[in-house]
Formats: sequence, structure tokens, C-alpha cells
Amino acid sequence: MMDARRAAIDDTYAQAQTALDEAEENRRNYEEAMAAAKMTGDQIIADANRTAEFRSSEIVAEARERA
Repeated sequence: MMDARRAAIDDTYAQAQTALDEAEENRRNYEEAMAAAKMTGDQIIADANRTAEFRSSEIVAEARERA
């Protein structure tokens, strides 16, 4: 009787450890995905700023030519 109960407890503990390991792996994957998304977002913003600066310079140059 005690052996069966001990086996059940050990099995439950092993399942809990497996679930914890999976949760940790999922957390790491999520954090990696969020870091990659932030880098992508930062790059998009930087590209947009460069494009806006370039276009702004073009607009100012065109206005000066017309003036």
C-alpha cells in the first residue's frame, strides 16, 4: 500500500516537474519572440525616421527652389 502511494506521489511530482520545465521553455521562447519583435519595431521606426528626414529635406529644397 505504501509503495503504491509513494509511486503515485513520485509520478505526480514528475508530472509537475515536466509541466514546470515546459512552462520555463515557453517563457524563454516568448521572451525571445518579444525581443525579436522589439528589434523589428525599432528598425521600422528608425527606417521611418530616416525616410521622413529625407522627405523633409526634399520638401524644403523644393520650396527653396520655388521661392
